[in-house]
Amino acid sequence: MYHNTPHGGHGMTGKSPMGLYDELTKNHTPKPCADEHLRACRPLVKRLKLRDQCNFEFKIDGFGLVTYIPDESLNLRRGWEYDVLPDNANPKAAALIYDGEKYLGEARYQEHTQFLDKIAGQETMRNRNGTIKRTKAGVKAAKGQQAAIQTAPGQLLVLSALPGCDTVIKPQPVPQGAAPPRYVELQNGDLADTLTGEVTPKVKPKTPEKPKQTAEEIEAELEQLAAAQSAKRNAAKLKHY
Repeated sequence: MYHNTPHGGHGMTGKSPMGLYDELTKNHTPKPCADEHLRACRPLVKRLKLRDQCNFEFKIDGFGLVTYIPDESLNLRRGWEYDVLPDNANPKAAALIYDGEKYLGEARYQEHTQFLDKIAGQETMRNRNGTIKRTKAGVKAAKGQQAAIQTAPGQLLVLSALPGCDTVIKPQPVPQGAAPPRYVELQNGDLADTLTGEVTPKVKPKTPEKPKQTAEEIEAELEQLAAAQSAKRNAAKLKHY
């Protein structure tokens, strides 16, 4: 009744509140809300520091410990505080990251393995210890069931044959005969080792070296060469004349 009653004060000029609202909203176009703002309408907000492991870790009531890893492209700084908005209805969904009113991006949920989760790690250690205890108890019981073997003085202890030892595989004897030659001569004269495959090149005979001449022999040879050259020159002169 109040909203449909004409008013005279506060600029109403005899209009009712509903009539004035309809007049003001006649030419107004509502703007759609951004998806970031709609997604930010979550009841749980955590102001957390980015850990050295580059993740956010905290507990959600009714679910337990959760870990969210932001994308590397966001370039978040370790040790800085950010607003993390997880989804209470589905904590395994991606969490939203805000810096105040500024939307930065998403952080994916990280599954807890039994090597990283403390509760699962304790369960693993209990199972391991139980297995060790059962194994030790079984070994102890087996030792207690073994009967002591007693022998008379001077009597040899005869042990029963091991299972599967009835058939003994003996190595085949090597047939006796002429063994193949180890070294084989190739066409170019090289020797090839049939065991290692190494090839030894053929050694060429060295040319005999000339015996060294003494100083007297060298001087006599030079005199003979000089005399022969002198005789050739004299013969050439006589032929010219």
